[in-house]
Amino acid sequence: AVKLLVPGIEERFRSDIKTLKSFCELAMPQHVSAFDEIEKQFLTEFDYVLEAKNLSLIHDAIMPTWGKLVKVPKPYPTYCSKHVLVMEYLSGVKLVDGIRAQYAKIAEASGTTMEQMEAEMIAAIKQGTFAFKTLEQSRQDRAWLQWYCAVNDYLLNPSNLWKLCYNYSALRLMYGPYELERTEPAVDLSSILELLCKVHGNEIFEHGFFNGDPHPGNVLLLKDGRLGLIDYGQVKTMTLQERIIYAKLIVALARDDREEIRRLHFEEQGVRTKRNDPEIGYLFSCFYNDRDSHDVCRGMNISNFIDFLEAA
Repeated sequence: AVKLLVPGIEERFRSDIKTLKSFCELAMPQHVSAFDEIEKQFLTEFDYVLEAKNLSLIHDAIMPTWGKLVKVPKPYPTYCSKHVLVMEYLSGVKLVDGIRAQYAKIAEASGTTMEQMEAEMIAAIKQGTFAFKTLEQSRQDRAWLQWYCAVNDYLLNPSNLWKLCYNYSALRLMYGPYELERTEPAVDLSSILELLCKVHGNEIFEHGFFNGDPHPGNVLLLKDGRLGLIDYGQVKTMTLQERIIYAKLIVALARDDREEIRRLHFEEQGVRTKRNDPEIGYLFSCFYNDRDSHDVCRGMNISNFIDFLEAA
């Protein structure tokens, strides 16, 4: 696979960021620091020699342990330059596209459309009636679905019944077997989410470097069943002490230990706000490291909630 830098894109990016920062300095000064960080991080996206080094670093760290479940493409530094990245090709589709394609089939089989299913789900989430499930509940649902599909394919499908009888008869030896019709299993979202969390947790806590931009577009569903992890233009590093503090925070968030979350936020992470309000420290840590649910965002949309945190 070859990744090319679009001519003039770096200059255009710098110009756009400069314009946005100038506007924020006048109208929303609390956002200037965020754009400074965005500018700093995205500038690494324009150096493909650096990205090749990052890719090699992640590849060598992840593949020995996780290689049977995920695939990080290997770069070919000899053929790389600032504007050209050459790496191993991964055959697959983007995770979101693969999920949508499978659920479109499920919708069609159910007599509806993918768009209708999405609209109903979004409406349920907005109304607070959507039943969110844990990973364990999702695994149980998938196990039941697999059992149902197996029963339907082998016992309730008339076409498969006579094919099974034929395949276990002497005729099979003379004319060969019939291929059975099988229901394509849905993407196992719970296992995918759990695997991605484990891999990225391994990057952060064991190795101290990780993909700083792990959005769904950077995950592929490969033909061999593994997940493909791509785009390492932004790789972050953490010292051992930073990882220890962050590990403490994740444990405290999992236990919802509010006092410990606040203490870590202000004392060990050294975060400072206008008033050092303990409740703001708690919400800040939850939002950026755990969840953006209603209990944290207090009914505000993401943009308004960030403004609320910044103002406090």
